[in-house]
Amino acid sequence: MESSDNPVRKIVWTEVFPWLLLFRTIPVAASISVMVLALIGTVATPAGWMVSELLFVRSTMQENDPQFARVVAINRSPYKAVFDASDDRSHSIEIMGAKLSGPRAVFVRLSQPFRQLFVRGQGPTRFGYYLVGCVWTLAVWALIGCGITRICLLRLTRDESAGLDDAFDFAWPRFLSCLGAVALPLLAVFLLVLPGMLIGLFMSFDFGLLLASLLWIFVLIAGLLMMILLLGSFFSWPLVIASISAESQSPLDAITRCFSYVFQRPFHYAFYILVCVFVGGFCWLIVAQLAVGTVAMASWAGSWGANVANRDRMSIILGLEGIETVSDATSNRVAGSGQDLMNSTLPGDVLNNVVAPDPGAVSPGAAAASS
Repeated sequence: MESSDNPVRKIVWTEVFPWLLLFRTIPVAASISVMVLALIGTVATPAGWMVSELLFVRSTMQENDPQFARVVAINRSPYKAVFDASDDRSHSIEIMGAKLSGPRAVFVRLSQPFRQLFVRGQGPTRFGYYLVGCVWTLAVWALIGCGITRICLLRLTRDESAGLDDAFDFAWPRFLSCLGAVALPLLAVFLLVLPGMLIGLFMSFDFGLLLASLLWIFVLIAGLLMMILLLGSFFSWPLVIASISAESQSPLDAITRCFSYVFQRPFHYAFYILVCVFVGGFCWLIVAQLAVGTVAMASWAGSWGANVANRDRMSIILGLEGIETVSDATSNRVAGSGQDLMNSTLPGDVLNNVVAPDPGAVSPGAAAASS
């Protein structure tokens, strides 16, 4: 009698562990079309902040508040905040001894202007500056995000390639839907501000303060609704744009479905976020080490020719006079050595090995002066 049991011939791991599909997005994210679209969005975003700066920011505002002046300078630059934060330990995530500074630095850079909208006591001028800049940021990334998700969907589902023209042809008719889906929750938040603002007017005099205390429960309810909307928008906005790109849904339908997924399956979604952070952080670390190592090795190669006549010529060119980068006393710290590249945990460590002064070394200039 033959057995009815069939042996297992093949295990489809993506069905057993669906989150493995996330690893298929790495080559898609590294494709030329996706990187060019991301570069366009990165460069176009500061343009709106520059216009907002011209409309709302006066020179006296920056002179009286250096911190605000720094925020304005960061918003007009597509890369300054990320580079400044890359060496800040408060913006790094440590995984298995390696510090992944990129993901958190980018997150802080993108979310900080939106958080500034909800700072108390900043005045209408600053609020207008942040509002115009944030609306422009939403508009840029609604269009760019729709194009990127379209390219990714075609590649992952049909194994088809889409160029920049195809991405823009698809994204432009759906631009208002993507922008509306992302902006509607924020618009609802500002509408919920109105009851609190009216009750706040009563608080300007003593009798009104008593009346406001009786009505404060409605302000708390509005605050709870605003927090739910902001929390849902914070986690669901990538899903909203992808939903419209994949199924051409209306903004309201996309918001409803994505909010339901976030609030009904929070642990499932949180697990996917953790996997994305880990994978993205690991890719960031590789790219950062490759980029900084490329600069370090180029500097090391050029120093062989530049230092023929003057052993400190490369240090002088880099503005690091008196620092010995190659010497017998510091041979264990040879500039840009492969061992240093492998042992470094932060991208800045590679350059530190190239230009960092040796505490026990004496520069030739200082030795000549002492003699």
